[in-house]
Amino acid sequence: RIRSIGTTVSALQGSLARKRREREKRRVAFHLYFSLFLLSIRTRSRMGVEARRLIKKANKNAPPILSHEFVIQNHGDITSVILMVVFLGFMWQQTSAIAQVFVLPQYNETINLTVGENIVTQVEGFRVGLRDIFTVLFYTVACVTVHAIIQEYVIDKLIKKICRDSKLSVSKTKLVKLNESGQLFVFWAYTLAHALWVLSDYFHTFNDVGKLWLNYPEEHRIMSLRTKFFFIIQLAYWLHSFPEFYLQKYKGEEMKERTLPILIHIAAITAGYALNFNRITLVLLSLEAIVGVLFHAARFLHIIECKNTALRLFHSWNIVFVVARLLETFVAAVVFWHGFKVNETPFVDFEQGNFNTSFIRLNALFVVVVLQGYQFAQFALFHFGRFRDSWSKKAKKTQSNAAISTAKNAAKAKKEKKEE
Repeated sequence: RIRSIGTTVSALQGSLARKRREREKRRVAFHLYFSLFLLSIRTRSRMGVEARRLIKKANKNAPPILSHEFVIQNHGDITSVILMVVFLGFMWQQTSAIAQVFVLPQYNETINLTVGENIVTQVEGFRVGLRDIFTVLFYTVACVTVHAIIQEYVIDKLIKKICRDSKLSVSKTKLVKLNESGQLFVFWAYTLAHALWVLSDYFHTFNDVGKLWLNYPEEHRIMSLRTKFFFIIQLAYWLHSFPEFYLQKYKGEEMKERTLPILIHIAAITAGYALNFNRITLVLLSLEAIVGVLFHAARFLHIIECKNTALRLFHSWNIVFVVARLLETFVAAVVFWHGFKVNETPFVDFEQGNFNTSFIRLNALFVVVVLQGYQFAQFALFHFGRFRDSWSKKAKKTQSNAAISTAKNAAKAKKEKKEE
């Protein structure tokens, strides 16, 4: 009887041990699957590299959960989970309507437009509304995720490869500028491509320039999908710059010098989008994109010491910058001073989306001219400072060469005197 009791106890102990091992396996499997789920959200492409990266992270002391360092290190995964949660809302009918507000452009409608004298055609498109705020917020989170992916898989790897191949040492200040130029080069290149894609729908010949102001607001307040999505992405990108201040650990001075351009872009794009001046805004942003692509490509190459290519790009940027300032001023003057003046209205009509009053029109022109003048003044001050620094260096070098030559002549004269 004692032997049978002992056998039963040992069997129970073995059963409990097996259950504990099974629970441990399930727990480990859950953590493994959850980790793979997070990794799949961010589209990991090279699993071997990621495995080594995870092993290195595991060997380090992990920061406490929900601490500042934890959020900064894992912000890409956190924002990816937020995006996935919103996308999961499409799986249930009860939450599908809420998810659509965040993911899909709102205010899709079909209106009747009069083309020519008596021809009426139906046009389907999107207009502006308050629900666009939620869509912009969702794509702001998406921009944070894309920013992290580009930084980790493109810019960081490119910088490491360049530093390894050319044995280049990059300081912390230069590294910040490299990352910034890399991100902005990608953004401005996308902006230029998307803006030209949208403008190709409106302008086929030079005579189509009148479409910048003709048939306002009937045709202007109804946007195509690509046009509305362009403005949503533009606003989302510039808004995502504010959380990036925290995630990139910018200091107070660095945040101050970057805040003003961000606020100017947000205000200008919002005004052009909300007031149905979307076509002229597209033209101005495409010109800005050309300048941005050249400048950040030149600065990136300059920091990694590709001096000759960077110098040629900087020379091109100097010319394009001035031409862009003049073109933007000219286009704004033609559109706001001449074009919109033809069908000006005395009062704002919110129902029809007509904001073409003399007050709004002239103030819009004034803001564009002031911004061009401000940028040109900054450009002139920058080059004046460079010229002054180079002139002072040349003067010091001339003085030092003169002092050296004077000392040599004195030594030579003294030597000749001794020989005599």
